[in-house]
Amino acid sequence: METQLEQKCREAGLKLTGQRRTIAKVLTEATDHPSANELFKRCTEIDPKISLSTLYRTLRVLEEARIIQSHDFGEGFARFELSTKDPHDHLIDLVSGDVHEFNHPDLERLKQFIAKEFGYDVVRHRVELYAIPIKSSQGKRRRVRS
Repeated sequence: METQLEQKCREAGLKLTGQRRTIAKVLTEATDHPSANELFKRCTEIDPKISLSTLYRTLRVLEEARIIQSHDFGEGFARFELSTKDPHDHLIDLVSGDVHEFNHPDLERLKQFIAKEFGYDVVRHRVELYAIPIKSSQGKRRRVRS
Protein backbone atom coordinates (compact mmCIF):
# COMPACT_ATOMS: atom_id res chain seq x y z
CA MET A 1 0.00 0.00 0.00
CA GLU A 2 1.31 3.44 -0.98
CA THR A 3 2.03 5.85 1.89
CA GLN A 4 0.87 9.46 1.86
CA LEU A 5 4.46 10.58 1.34
CA GLU A 6 4.94 8.14 -1.57
CA GLN A 7 1.74 9.46 -3.16
CA LYS A 8 3.00 13.05 -2.83
CA CYS A 9 6.32 12.03 -4.40
CA ARG A 10 4.53 10.41 -7.33
CA GLU A 11 2.34 13.49 -7.78
CA ALA A 12 5.47 15.69 -7.73
CA GLY A 13 7.09 13.47 -10.37
CA LEU A 14 9.85 12.23 -8.05
CA LYS A 15 11.39 8.83 -8.71
CA LEU A 16 11.03 6.45 -5.76
CA THR A 17 13.97 4.10 -5.54
CA GLY A 18 13.98 1.34 -2.94
CA GLN A 19 16.08 3.48 -0.61
CA ARG A 20 13.79 6.48 -1.05
CA ARG A 21 10.83 4.22 -0.26
CA THR A 22 12.53 3.20 2.98
CA ILE A 23 13.17 6.85 3.88
CA ALA A 24 9.56 7.69 2.99
CA LYS A 25 8.31 4.83 5.18
CA VAL A 26 10.40 5.97 8.15
CA LEU A 27 9.26 9.60 7.75
CA THR A 28 5.63 8.55 7.42
CA GLU A 29 5.77 6.36 10.53
CA ALA A 30 7.59 8.96 12.66
CA THR A 31 5.48 10.19 15.57
CA ASP A 32 8.16 12.66 16.57
CA HIS A 33 10.25 15.25 14.73
CA PRO A 34 13.39 13.21 14.04
CA SER A 35 16.78 14.64 13.12
CA ALA A 36 18.70 13.36 10.10
CA ASN A 37 20.83 11.22 12.42
CA GLU A 38 17.72 9.70 14.02
CA LEU A 39 16.23 9.06 10.57
CA PHE A 40 19.50 7.47 9.42
CA LYS A 41 19.50 5.10 12.39
CA ARG A 42 15.88 4.09 11.75
CA CYS A 43 16.45 3.68 8.01
CA THR A 44 19.58 1.54 8.37
CA GLU A 45 17.69 -0.79 10.71
CA ILE A 46 15.48 -1.53 7.69
CA ASP A 47 18.11 -1.25 4.95
CA PRO A 48 21.76 -1.19 6.11
CA LYS A 49 22.86 -0.15 2.59
CA ILE A 50 21.39 3.36 2.89
CA SER A 51 24.17 5.93 3.16
CA LEU A 52 24.02 9.18 5.07
CA SER A 53 24.60 11.08 1.82
CA THR A 54 21.59 9.33 0.22
CA LEU A 55 19.47 10.32 3.21
CA TYR A 56 20.59 13.97 3.04
CA ARG A 57 20.02 14.14 -0.73
CA THR A 58 16.56 12.62 -0.32
CA LEU A 59 15.67 15.01 2.51
CA ARG A 60 16.77 17.97 0.37
CA VAL A 61 14.70 16.77 -2.62
CA LEU A 62 11.63 16.16 -0.44
CA GLU A 63 11.97 19.56 1.20
CA GLU A 64 12.41 21.33 -2.15
CA ALA A 65 9.22 19.59 -3.33
CA ARG A 66 7.51 20.84 -0.12
CA ILE A 67 6.65 17.27 0.85
CA ILE A 68 8.49 17.57 4.15
CA GLN A 69 9.49 20.51 6.34
CA SER A 70 12.63 21.02 8.32
CA HIS A 71 12.65 22.90 11.60
CA ASP A 72 15.51 24.51 13.45
CA PHE A 73 14.64 24.45 17.13
CA GLY A 74 18.02 25.93 18.14
CA GLU A 75 19.67 22.57 18.79
CA GLY A 76 22.31 22.86 16.07
CA PHE A 77 20.55 20.42 13.75
CA ALA A 78 17.32 20.23 11.77
CA ARG A 79 14.31 18.13 12.63
CA PHE A 80 11.87 16.90 10.00
CA GLU A 81 8.14 16.31 9.62
CA LEU A 82 5.69 15.72 6.79
CA SER A 83 4.19 18.90 5.36
CA THR A 84 0.58 19.23 6.28
CA LYS A 85 -2.27 21.58 5.54
CA ASP A 86 -3.36 21.33 9.15
CA PRO A 87 -1.97 24.40 10.91
CA HIS A 88 -0.08 23.66 14.08
CA ASP A 89 2.56 25.16 16.30
CA HIS A 90 5.34 23.58 18.35
CA LEU A 91 6.21 23.42 22.02
CA ILE A 92 9.80 22.30 22.55
CA ASP A 93 10.69 20.68 25.90
CA LEU A 94 14.15 22.07 26.70
CA VAL A 95 14.83 19.26 29.17
CA SER A 96 13.93 16.18 27.13
CA GLY A 97 14.07 17.63 23.61
CA ASP A 98 10.53 16.39 22.94
CA VAL A 99 8.55 18.40 20.42
CA HIS A 100 4.79 18.67 20.94
CA GLU A 101 2.46 19.87 18.21
CA PHE A 102 -0.53 21.93 19.22
CA ASN A 103 -3.24 24.10 17.81
CA HIS A 104 -5.32 26.33 20.01
CA PRO A 105 -8.29 28.34 18.67
CA ASP A 106 -7.60 31.28 21.02
CA LEU A 107 -4.05 31.57 19.68
CA GLU A 108 -5.31 31.38 16.10
CA ARG A 109 -7.76 34.23 16.78
CA LEU A 110 -5.05 36.27 18.54
CA LYS A 111 -2.65 35.94 15.59
CA GLN A 112 -5.37 37.17 13.22
CA PHE A 113 -6.31 40.01 15.60
CA ILE A 114 -2.69 41.20 15.90
CA ALA A 115 -2.16 41.15 12.13
CA LYS A 116 -5.41 43.09 11.54
CA GLU A 117 -4.38 45.70 14.16
CA PHE A 118 -1.32 46.39 12.02
CA GLY A 119 -3.36 46.29 8.80
CA TYR A 120 -2.26 42.87 7.55
CA ASP A 121 -3.68 39.47 6.66
CA VAL A 122 -1.71 36.47 7.91
CA VAL A 123 -0.52 34.27 5.03
CA ARG A 124 1.74 32.03 7.10
CA HIS A 125 3.15 31.93 10.58
CA ARG A 126 5.30 29.95 12.94
CA VAL A 127 4.97 29.78 16.71
CA GLU A 128 7.55 27.89 18.74
CA LEU A 129 7.31 27.76 22.50
CA TYR A 130 10.49 26.74 24.32
CA ALA A 131 9.60 25.44 27.76
CA ILE A 132 10.63 23.40 30.75
CA PRO A 133 8.26 20.99 32.48
CA ILE A 134 6.19 22.19 35.40
CA LYS A 135 6.59 19.86 38.36
CA SER A 136 3.55 19.09 40.49
CA SER A 137 3.77 18.81 44.26
CA GLN A 138 4.46 15.06 43.90
CA GLY A 139 7.34 15.71 41.47
CA LYS A 140 5.47 14.38 38.43
CA ARG A 141 5.17 16.18 35.13
CA ARG A 142 1.78 17.67 34.36
CA ARG A 143 0.33 17.53 30.88
CA VAL A 144 -1.84 20.32 29.61
CA ARG A 145 -4.24 19.52 26.77
CA SER A 146 -6.05 22.02 24.61
